Amino acid sequence: MTRRGALAMGAGLLAGSEAMATSEFRLREDAASAVVTLLIFSGRPDPTWTLTGERLADLAARFKALPPAPAGAAPALPPLGYQGMTIRFPDGAALDVGGGRMLSDGRALRADPGRAFERWLLETGAAHVEPLPLDAARKEIERAR
Repeated sequence: MTRRGALAMGAGLLAGSEAMATSEFRLREDAASAVVTLLIFSGRPDPTWTLTGERLADLAARFKALPPAPAGAAPALPPLGYQGMTIRFPDGAALDVGGGRMLSDGRALRADPGRAFERWLLETGAAHVEPLPLDAARKEIERAR
């Protein structure tokens, strides 16, 4: 199982989260930050960065503007290398971003046509991620578009 799959299936990942009470993911009004993890390494910690303020508001607006995800399984991501990103909120809610979809608790919530949301999210971490993994993620996103 991939790291992404383990994250999505983790017991209690979203248990009790009011933010995920419906199929519509909503940021809680009191969310002051979100931590993004770039899922790219297998032998060392993955890079992380924090979104706050305007970036967090932009994330919410961009997410809300995306169309619902079509029914069916999300495209498989490669077993090694770039596997998407996870956004974690203070209340424990999480979104997995990758392969043209946003998932939470294994449920596809939104489609990301052309992977524009995914590219934008990756670029929010450009100042926090080493050039090599950042470029590898960019190339994988563009290759799969």
